[in-house]
Order: sequence, then C-alpha cells, then structure tokens
Amino acid sequence: MNSRMRNNLFNPLLALALLTTPATAQTADYDTPAKVITLPDRDTVPSGDAVTCTFYDDVMIRMAGTDSPAPDNALVLPASAHCDRDTPSHGIVLQSGASNLDGRKGNFLVFRYVDQVSAGNFTVFDVHTGRTLFSDGVLHDITAVTLSPGILHMRYNRGINAPCSLLSDRDVCWTKLLASGQIPRGAFSGPPLLETCRKSYGSDSDDQRPPNLDEDPSIVSYDVALTLDSKGNATVKPVGPMQCDPES
Repeated sequence: MNSRMRNNLFNPLLALALLTTPATAQTADYDTPAKVITLPDRDTVPSGDAVTCTFYDDVMIRMAGTDSPAPDNALVLPASAHCDRDTPSHGIVLQSGASNLDGRKGNFLVFRYVDQVSAGNFTVFDVHTGRTLFSDGVLHDITAVTLSPGILHMRYNRGINAPCSLLSDRDVCWTKLLASGQIPRGAFSGPPLLETCRKSYGSDSDDQRPPNLDEDPSIVSYDVALTLDSKGNATVKPVGPMQCDPES
C-alpha cells in the first residue's frame, strides 16, 4: 500500500521527562488549546505507551498509545483532570479507534485515524456527550474548518477506495461505485476522464512502470464542503473535480 495513503504513526519519544508543548502547534483553523502535555513512552513500566493530554478551558482530551499500532480509545475528561499514565475510571469514552485528535472547533471534536489502510478516515464527535456526529474518508488534509452559530463548516479532500480500476475498466467500475453508494448519484456527470487516470497512473511513461498497473484498484478523490449541525445532520457538497490514483 502506498505510504501516502496512511496517516503517520506518532513517533515514540525517547526522553523520560514530562514535555509540555505550546498550543501554537495546533492547526490554525481549530480552537487553540490552553496547553498540550505529552508523557513520552516507557518500555520499562506497565502502561508505558505515550500519553497526550490536550487541555481546553472546559475539558481535557486524553489520548494514549498513539505511538503504537493499537492505541487506546480517547477520553474526554474535565479540564481539572490530571494528565498521568493511569487510565482514568471516569470520563467519556470515544468510539473504538478514535485516538488521534486533529482539533476542536466549538462543540465539535475532529479525530483522524492512525490504523487505516488506504484513503483513511476522520470522525466528528460532540465534545460534551462523545456522540458520533459524522464520519467520512479523507485522502489528503482537512483544509479548512470554520464555525457559524452551532454549525460546523469543513473543507477536505474526500477519498474513496474503489474495488476496481477506473483506468482499465472505466464504465463497469463507475457503475459499481454508483450502485454501492460510494459515489452519490447526480454529484458528477460521469467518471473521471481517462486522461486524468492515465496521468496519475503514469500510463504515458513505460520506464520502470510496474506490470499490470492499469488494473490496480483506484483511489477516487474530490474536494468537498461539509456542513454539520449539533444533531449530526450533514450536507456534503462536491466543490472540485474528481481525481483518480492507483492504490499502490
């Protein structure tokens, strides 16, 4: 699998000291946390995986094991909670797999996943209840996050893992994507142009090209605008042309 389709795992820190990182490390579009504390991993003690605690004025988001293949579920705790290695017995547990905080905007928490294979995913949670409000595939970055009264607006590059190749079997593959609901009907007039896929697959150059690359399943992507309210009502609107990349 192409490494660019995966989120990078949190790199283990070798220092044993308590590290406090400045809030400016967060993406500019998100709310700025009051502070971020990281307890580096320790191979010599139980529960030795790295722990990261992101503090806001009202809550603390605790993430553990993000430097490992099997991170713990994230917890939402009061802002008065301490950041330590022992897993708290209270707090709001976010759904299985939620482990890598991308950022917060108002009452919305956005998590990216560290264990996906292919286009990747993100999930939006309610910060006060832990309720899942929205999930989708994302190929590249979430490019913009804004908030109007109670409504989250987000721009990102939506990624879809096709079960087939849009280069070698364009029409049949497109029909499968429509039938499965992976591509919303009426959103596009048709599949990406063959020229678009050929360019991404490198079909115009035969030098050092893997055999049978044309048959490699496609990653379909396009920019979208998401509108999401606090009840989980979402509208996803395509705002960019469709791209076609090989999975490997």
